Amino acid sequence: MNLDLAKKLISEKKYADSLKIVDNLIRLNEKNFELLNLKAFIYFNLQEFQKSVQVYSEALDFKKDAFSALFFRSISYMELANYELALTDMKLADKVKPNTPEVFYNIGWIYTNLGKNHESINYLTKALALNENYTAAKENLITRLAQTESVNHENSLLIKTHKEINKFSFSYNEIDKINEKNIKDLFTKSNELVIRNLPKIEFSETQLFRRSDYDLSCERHFKLFNNHKVIPKYCFSCFKVQVDLKDVLDLIKLHILFDNFNLAKRNIRKCMIELRPEISGNYKGYIYCDSLDEARDIQSKLNKLLRVNINENITSSVKRGCSEFSIEYPKYKNLDTDVMIYNEEWINFEKLIDQKHPNLTFYNKKQLPIKGISLSDMLIMRNWLYFAKMIGDESYKRISNYDFSNKFLSDKIEQRNYKPTNLEY
Repeated sequence: MNLDLAKKLISEKKYADSLKIVDNLIRLNEKNFELLNLKAFIYFNLQEFQKSVQVYSEALDFKKDAFSALFFRSISYMELANYELALTDMKLADKVKPNTPEVFYNIGWIYTNLGKNHESINYLTKALALNENYTAAKENLITRLAQTESVNHENSLLIKTHKEINKFSFSYNEIDKINEKNIKDLFTKSNELVIRNLPKIEFSETQLFRRSDYDLSCERHFKLFNNHKVIPKYCFSCFKVQVDLKDVLDLIKLHILFDNFNLAKRNIRKCMIELRPEISGNYKGYIYCDSLDEARDIQSKLNKLLRVNINENITSSVKRGCSEFSIEYPKYKNLDTDVMIYNEEWINFEKLIDQKHPNLTFYNKKQLPIKGISLSDMLIMRNWLYFAKMIGDESYKRISNYDFSNKFLSDKIEQRNYKPTNLEY
């Protein structure tokens, strides 16, 4: 009866209460697999991954081929950035229950974190062969393809489509305006391949990156900020050159410029549509820098190209860190006077996050973009065009009138009352 109550509490996400019951049952009775497996699962949901691994290991002493224990211990190892042990467990789970899409997906994700993109692509493809509607596997595969040269999987129509699109590239010359006809022609050819081969495909990504061989660890920083309202120390030396754009056509042009903008440190660049309800603006581009001097130097060089390649009146600005931080701490955005400095007492919150989530600071250096256009690039631009249509920005018609409806994006747009930008250059 108490065991049934513990399971009910777990289904209601009352993990602390269920843990008390399970611990009491273990004290009253001899340890057994079911109780230990349940206790480990509770720790897993409490994000106590070290404890989860420890108790799953005890459970596996009773039943070495328990699929659920192997599967969730593997994911716990992933959360602890112990990817070699995670791989061992997930492959054991595959032997216990062969041809499980979720197992293949997770093996693919582990290989991604180990920097073995070809192996990752192989397992993500296997997951999709078993379940063609496996969204996470499909999106992860599309992302991996954008970062991996010389992929050979002739039986995958998705990979075949990517390789065909990757033969294309936008023309660019730093002394000329970016040609709209070239954009339209190339987009039309790429989109025809997608429509013919992948007619039902949707992609939730809306930010188009050109990454470097270092990582900003933004997921880690936002977990710290969201959990404790603390700005990470790293973010006090994070600056960005920001370009605000008036329409989606200029956003595509900015991406082409960024793709060809040669910087000594290959700074991370990003173009995006704005989906955050509390942040103003619709279309933005960023170049990330690690000092104010570097940001201002890049700003000067970028402004010259913006005027030549896009619009003679367009300029960029320099900002510090992320907008969410400035909403909570208005002084954070100051650059020259009354500058906010890091509160050294916050370091204890940072240590807590890093101890609990070491995977958030783990980064393999195999995420550099391939040359040319990827399927990922094309699907993100389709999302941009749909966004433009939904907010009344008619510049999308100069590229394509095709219906790029996307439920993920529709839901996001409904959360914010968008209006076409009144930005003037």
